[in-house]
Amino acid sequence: MPGWGFFHRRHSESADAALAAWHPPQRFRHVLLRERFLVDRFGGEFSLLAFASQKAEDRAAVFAHLALCFKKRLRFSDEIGWMDEACTQVGVAMHRTPAAEACMLADEVCRAFCDAIPTPRCEVYCYPTDPQAKAEGGDAAQASGEGRRSVSGMERLFAQSLPAWKRGIDIIGALLGLTLLAPLMLITLAAVKLTSRGPVFYHQKRTGLAGRPFYVHKFRSMTVDADENKRFLMAFNEQDGPAFKIANDPRVTFVGRFIRATNIDELPQLYNVLRGEMSLVGPRPLPCNEAAACSQWQRQRQDVTPGLTCTWQILGFRDSFDDWMRLDIRYVYARSLFHDLALIFKTVPVAVMGRRKG
Repeated sequence: MPGWGFFHRRHSESADAALAAWHPPQRFRHVLLRERFLVDRFGGEFSLLAFASQKAEDRAAVFAHLALCFKKRLRFSDEIGWMDEACTQVGVAMHRTPAAEACMLADEVCRAFCDAIPTPRCEVYCYPTDPQAKAEGGDAAQASGEGRRSVSGMERLFAQSLPAWKRGIDIIGALLGLTLLAPLMLITLAAVKLTSRGPVFYHQKRTGLAGRPFYVHKFRSMTVDADENKRFLMAFNEQDGPAFKIANDPRVTFVGRFIRATNIDELPQLYNVLRGEMSLVGPRPLPCNEAAACSQWQRQRQDVTPGLTCTWQILGFRDSFDDWMRLDIRYVYARSLFHDLALIFKTVPVAVMGRRKG
């Protein structure tokens, strides 16, 4: 008769084989992107379970036990992978699974742990973001076997941090711009102050990386009651989709027409770039109400930090709103040092010639 050592060894070998089959971080990210694409294209939803050990010293035992739990409980369509390079968190992508079912599985897996192996920490994510979470401005809760479990939106998991090369270009470019253009900015400040009533700067709440709101800074180019009067002009909107743009906006001041045509009104956003809220190159941040009205697939543009200029701003107003979004999303997947430098150099003549950016 085989002893306990034999069974322990077989148990360990089984767990090791299961662990070896888990996707590495980059490949697992592609799995999540594929699931998002399928949801955006065909509808439905998918969920993600993320497990991590409460203590570093228990990590090996926790993941080995998780591997055995997964073998018994997961479906063939579910995929497992590491969520970070240090292998401290493992995720389970659940194809076409609502958050409520994912919560039930999370509870079932956690109950399978005994006193000898500590229960792991588990987070549940859903895509698209749960409507209740949007309404409440935070996490939603789903009923599960033992009560209610918090469910988070998946947007922040898709968010891409600024690469070191890009952040370096942003800091250098913003500092150079603020220094070299300081005289022009002072002249603009005086012109706005002397020719119209109200503050010199206009601060607008817009949607940034992963949907997080922030305030963009601009020289005020419109009358102080421009936001209140916008509703009277909606019938004249020349841009399809949720965006609002008209060529001869009556709210624009005399000085405002010049600084908008030459993009001078955007120069204070170099301060946003310096703060890391924006980049020199990236999809233009939309006002929060316009971003909220975007289709689910269009929000992929929020995977990267918004910028002062991008592909669509160089091309101008020749495309529909959907085409604008597609160009921004194409940038998200094509972002590179040389691509950014090319867009920066192409932006210069656009600004000099006075073509209005978005």
